[in-house]
Amino acid sequence: MSLITIHYRRMATFVYLLIFLLAFNLLFNLHYQWYGISIIVRVYLFVFSFYLIYNYSTIDVGRLKELYRKRFGKKGSLFVLFEMGVVPLLIIYGITVLFTFIDYLRLPHWPWNPLLSLLNGRYSNLVIYSLLLFIIMKTSFRPGIKIAVFFGVSVLYFFADKYLSSVFFAGTGLLVVKFIKLLVIFFFLFFGFLGEYRKKWSLLYASAASSIIIVLLLGGYALVFRYSSASSYQHVMSGLALMKYGFEYPVDELANTIAERDAVYFSQDFINLSMHLRHGIPFTESQWEKLLFSDKIDRADYIAGVILPRSIAMPFDRLVDYALKQSEQSTSRLESASNYIALVAKNSAGKTDTLIHIMSGSNESFKQFAISVLGEIKDVAAVPLLLDYLTGTDFKLSDASYEAMRKITGKDPAAEKNVQRNDPHVIATFHEYYKNNRTVR
Repeated sequence: MSLITIHYRRMATFVYLLIFLLAFNLLFNLHYQWYGISIIVRVYLFVFSFYLIYNYSTIDVGRLKELYRKRFGKKGSLFVLFEMGVVPLLIIYGITVLFTFIDYLRLPHWPWNPLLSLLNGRYSNLVIYSLLLFIIMKTSFRPGIKIAVFFGVSVLYFFADKYLSSVFFAGTGLLVVKFIKLLVIFFFLFFGFLGEYRKKWSLLYASAASSIIIVLLLGGYALVFRYSSASSYQHVMSGLALMKYGFEYPVDELANTIAERDAVYFSQDFINLSMHLRHGIPFTESQWEKLLFSDKIDRADYIAGVILPRSIAMPFDRLVDYALKQSEQSTSRLESASNYIALVAKNSAGKTDTLIHIMSGSNESFKQFAISVLGEIKDVAAVPLLLDYLTGTDFKLSDASYEAMRKITGKDPAAEKNVQRNDPHVIATFHEYYKNNRTVR
């Protein structure tokens, strides 16, 4: 551990500044919600980590190996590997862990939120980039070439990691990719210290280190899922993580938790993972209904999109009541909820008159929504009302009415005649269609 003492003396000022920043970040996050201080500290963590790696890279490894062989015999190379390769990375990761717990103080579900985020690889790229820098610094390239290679490899790693994460969104493939990524990085690290003649040992050690990390990752999630209460944040998050890595045993329990224990916030992630794993979504019809109406319109629109292709009936009255309540929210985008609009239309058989009656005393947002629903229903009886809105002074309602009648009639006279949507020719075309296709009720 003499190397740690040497580097501490070299970096004393940087260490004191790191301690000050972490302490200041801790006090700040206890009282304020601003993220700016955390960004400053995180940037400094990169500076500190890269400087630590640079200091380690200046040590003459050959001379150190010779010294350690005299002291420890054949195991000297392993001690060099540990002190030169493992210790700096442990220091960097330890600092990262400490920063993460401090950074998440301003967020809910502490300490489970930072713990599960760390298991999920939060801020792990700092360790990866430090490891890449360490490997490149041990090469024989000139300093300028080393910098260029480091930036090039870092950018390549960033985009490769993003691409693989998008391709292997969930399943055992994600585990395989994570293992291979760790295996390659650790192999080059160990190979740099053990040398060509121990290439097989480098691969063995890299495989062991990668396997240990994967086992600790999965074991951590499994333990949290097994021993946390069913309705807790950590139970749901660990279960979703296990699903992401291809394990199906949490599915049924998570479905019940999300539907029955007010955990609708996690419903979208759960549904996405279930569909990706080709596992049926085990919600009952009543649970689908509860999920649909338990949050804001954005989430309801997503769930409606999942319900649409399924033979699940939803009560029309409740669909409309929910839309009315959402239309009263100033931030709601009810008129843009295309899936929810289609779901209401799907459950609106014989309800056109009811919907038109409700529109008469509603606000503009609901009227836009209802007009879109009428367009999806394709009931010719709605055309007279839509013509009134089309010729009205409210541009949004006029535009929505035209789109609705275009769907009902299958005609687009404004585009065909290259005129305004409320042009008399357009109105005449829709009116003529109504006369020829209306039915007496």
